[in-house]
Amino acid sequence: MKSIKHCLILICFISSKIFAFSQEPKGDVYFSKKMYSNAIKYYEKALKKDKTNAELMYKIGMSYYHIANYDKAYEYLDKAYHLNHSPTNTDALFCYGNVLKIKEKYEEALKVFYQLIEKNPNNTLIKNTLKICSEIRNILTKPKEYEVQPIDAINTEKTEFVGGLIPNGSNDYQLLVVKEIKVPEMFDEIKSSYDNSYFYDVYGYNLKDASLKKFSFRLNEDYSYDGPVAVSPDGKEIIFTRTSYNPVKNINTAKLYIADFTKGKIKNIRPFDYNSDDYNTAHACYSPDGNILFFVSDMPGGFGQTDIWMCKRESGSWSIPKNLGGDVNTSGKEMFPFMRK
Repeated sequence: MKSIKHCLILICFISSKIFAFSQEPKGDVYFSKKMYSNAIKYYEKALKKDKTNAELMYKIGMSYYHIANYDKAYEYLDKAYHLNHSPTNTDALFCYGNVLKIKEKYEEALKVFYQLIEKNPNNTLIKNTLKICSEIRNILTKPKEYEVQPIDAINTEKTEFVGGLIPNGSNDYQLLVVKEIKVPEMFDEIKSSYDNSYFYDVYGYNLKDASLKKFSFRLNEDYSYDGPVAVSPDGKEIIFTRTSYNPVKNINTAKLYIADFTKGKIKNIRPFDYNSDDYNTAHACYSPDGNILFFVSDMPGGFGQTDIWMCKRESGSWSIPKNLGGDVNTSGKEMFPFMRK
């Protein structure tokens, strides 16, 4: 009887390990496609059967990091780091350092970045991140020059971010805000596989009377992620990001769209000349004279995951995009360019 009991225990143990091993590769596939919320589901299933697997914890933490859930990212990455200071994937350690920085644990973050520099002495991204972390720590020792306060009329438990600033009459401006839409439970299956969110629309927040309403029905399309928005310096043109489902690749693809903007009305929406189903174009901004367009893309020829590119306005159209080069772009993600006089 004892031998039978031991055999059953061994079979259960082996079965649980096989289950864990079968779930992790599925998570890896979704992670490689940047479908992080799906990856998390499989990684967490695997972790339930292998609760001390630090590499799995790193993968879960990285997934949460990429969808900006930094509390959950910290929970898993911190636990993983204390189990194993040297993960197989150094990106996991970089994510952990960044999460510590976001959580304002600057001394701990610097230790992690110095650890990374020892192994990657020529990595520009790590060097720059370490420098920024050190500068933030030093700045916080000085007296505050500004007080940052939340805007209650805009902020909710869901995601919001600024989408641009636009004139709204004489001496008045409207802040364009990108907000996650609340939808009925019947639409639960259309949640984003990237970050488990629904869709985004652009709202206008009036700085004078603190009112908030949808910016334009022509800009906010059903079943897409709309925003942010950039307005040309002369106020006659806008360019905005729209992210929609790409059935060919089974992922969401971001593309830029340009429109005429007259007296608060959006007309003649047309795609940016350099959109593609093979890569993303997003988050554009104009130069102060309106003749140069900067935007983010992961198109071929870049330095990292996403780079900042530029086009010049020539005879009413935009020139072939040019990468801003290694002085600006790194092996990481450059995002949300902004330019002012």
